[in-house]
Amino acid sequence: MKRLAADVLTVLCVLGLAVVATLWVRSYFFPDIIDSYHDVPAPEPGEGVEWGSRPGWRERAVLSFPGRFEFVSMDTVILSRGYGPTSRPSSQPSIPNGSMGNGWWFYPRRSWDWRPSNAPPPPSMWHGFAIWSADVSGELYLAHADYREMRQRKAWGLAAPYWVPAAVLAVVPALRALHTLRRRKRYRSGDGSIGHGVYRLSLALSLVLLTGTTAGWVRSHSVCHMLRRETGGEGPIPEKGPARLWHGGLTVYSKQGAISVYRNYSHPGGDGRPTVNPVRYDVYYGSLNQFILRPSGGKVWVDRLGFHLSSEQRSPPATDGGAPARSIEWATTVPYWVVAAVFAVLPAVAALRSLQAYRRRRRAAGGLCARCGYDLRASADRCPECGSPAELPPSADD
Repeated sequence: MKRLAADVLTVLCVLGLAVVATLWVRSYFFPDIIDSYHDVPAPEPGEGVEWGSRPGWRERAVLSFPGRFEFVSMDTVILSRGYGPTSRPSSQPSIPNGSMGNGWWFYPRRSWDWRPSNAPPPPSMWHGFAIWSADVSGELYLAHADYREMRQRKAWGLAAPYWVPAAVLAVVPALRALHTLRRRKRYRSGDGSIGHGVYRLSLALSLVLLTGTTAGWVRSHSVCHMLRRETGGEGPIPEKGPARLWHGGLTVYSKQGAISVYRNYSHPGGDGRPTVNPVRYDVYYGSLNQFILRPSGGKVWVDRLGFHLSSEQRSPPATDGGAPARSIEWATTVPYWVVAAVFAVLPAVAALRSLQAYRRRRRAAGGLCARCGYDLRASADRCPECGSPAELPPSADD
């Protein structure tokens, strides 16, 4: 059991190290941000907020800079708000309230120095390390809506080079590799072979995936989780008419005991190849009342026993002599138990092998044949029933 726990920890560290290494490399090319926040619904006209109710929201963000990252935490509390005529200009643009709900977003920032919700920058840094905090209050004006609001924001941040989390996550895999090298003679045969080590790590990965699938299966009956990859672009502007826009998206969502995948792509046609804008990843959750994404028409290939597969493709002829318009959609749904069964194959085989090994040890300790259970007290060398050689009981050093 200790070895299995160590294998699971090793797999988790390797997966985390792969994520950190990917962000580390991307930090020299893209100003990424991983952001999480919860929107506050807009108040009704004429409705004020008393000091005792104190609604607010919380934001967590990881900003990526070349070779380093910064974690920013912000808690915003609305002390008071209300409607009334004002002659002051708006202090900031209107914020879309209640549009996305809770979730995580991964996308490139507008620039290297842009920070979410005007978070203050670190006052000073020492070799990529910094820690800061801020507690500010201010009044928000929206002149076009005659709306004003008193906010209090508490923020703190922590900056560090990418090599710090990479070094921490690499400790366990490095120790396991060092342990393997020290005992390389044992790892040439038997249950200590290299192949057996790969088998153990594969088993640990299967257990991690099975645990995550089971957790998603349970939560899918109360919450709809969604992962959205969205990209778009603008083709070369033609001599006449507007630019040619295109859009593509891939959505994976979990709902009511099933995992669904929806893919869509649309292009209005025209000359030229579209250029790609930065890709945005959204991870958020909501109620089960969210509609299921399916093609609007087309052909339904499978729709029974929780399985679904449908697709639609349209390509009307172009009217301006350029490339034809295109629209592609497909959707598929698979029950969670199918995914869980796939990830459970290796753990089930390992459990069966462990049970058989336990039975063999018990039989050998009792003087019985480890294979068929025949009494070997009169035949110490070989089992007269099945012909298997007798196994010695395990010693205290095993």
